[in-house]
Amino acid sequence: GHRRLAIVNPKADHTMFALRDHGFRETATAHKATVACFSNRRGAHGGFPIQPIMNVADVQPLVDALLSERPIPTAIFCPADSIAAVAYRAIASRGLKPGTDIAIVSCNNERSLVAGLWPALATIDIHSRQIGRLAVRQLTRRITGEFDGSAVTIEVKPTLLPAASLAPPRREPDAGQQPARRRRPAGRT
Repeated sequence: GHRRLAIVNPKADHTMFALRDHGFRETATAHKATVACFSNRRGAHGGFPIQPIMNVADVQPLVDALLSERPIPTAIFCPADSIAAVAYRAIASRGLKPGTDIAIVSCNNERSLVAGLWPALATIDIHSRQIGRLAVRQLTRRITGEFDGSAVTIEVKPTLLPAASLAPPRREPDAGQQPARRRRPAGRT
């Protein structure tokens, strides 16, 4: 499996993304993998309402820093599908192909957001509909007086949805040799 991993998170100030980053690092380390984190400094995207990452300029410097690592990580984790969608473009702009040259996986299972990505994006389904139904059930219990005031913990286990973006680790180049990068055909941008 992959042993050199990276996290690409342009929103280091986003609490849920920070929790996902931490969980990913903890799990990867427990499986003897190394993880490099590429994120913007705190406060770079602060304020409300929280805006999604929609611009490749928010991710490109992080991807460029990742690609300058030696050896280059073989897989990327993005804490949200919206970040992965932009990371695909940032990776491709450097002549690499997600799912072939580098593996990528993200979170949320926002199918409408990533349906057009090729190869198909592997994502972790957090089961947001089920979470919403459970939240409404708890709210209804409070409104109807069924809630006794005791603390309630409800856990919904996420599910990995594998897809073509989960490339196997690439073969290591010989010492001192740069990994091959795809060249863009002339006249294409």
